[in-house]
Amino acid sequence: TNNTGNSKIVTYLKYRRKHTAKIFLSTKFKKFEAGTNTYYKSKVLNIDNVFLNPLTREGLLPGFYDYWQTANNGYFLADIFLSYNLSRMLKISVAVKNAGNTEYADRPGNIMPQRFFSLQLSGRY
Repeated sequence: TNNTGNSKIVTYLKYRRKHTAKIFLSTKFKKFEAGTNTYYKSKVLNIDNVFLNPLTREGLLPGFYDYWQTANNGYFLADIFLSYNLSRMLKISVAVKNAGNTEYADRPGNIMPQRFFSLQLSGRY
């Protein structure tokens, strides 16, 4: 924040968000564990001018400027999982990432994946 007389100029670092929150909740019952990972990220407040300048924006990432104007709103994501302990050393898990199927971009030109499912077998030694 720069103060110049009566005016206040707020400058944000590029590709940073003003608000970010993450909550992880889980519960265990016997050999089962279930939980959710939730995220909130507000919109990106400052990006490189090359993506916004009418002289350069279409040559670099065609269509990005229009997309960014409508899609840079912040987003809420939720991942859910269920796991089962097969033994002291083996666990099997199923997870749904981006359960709400939210379309979002974390940086210009980097559209993140839609909902996807995973199956994992993990071991300890």
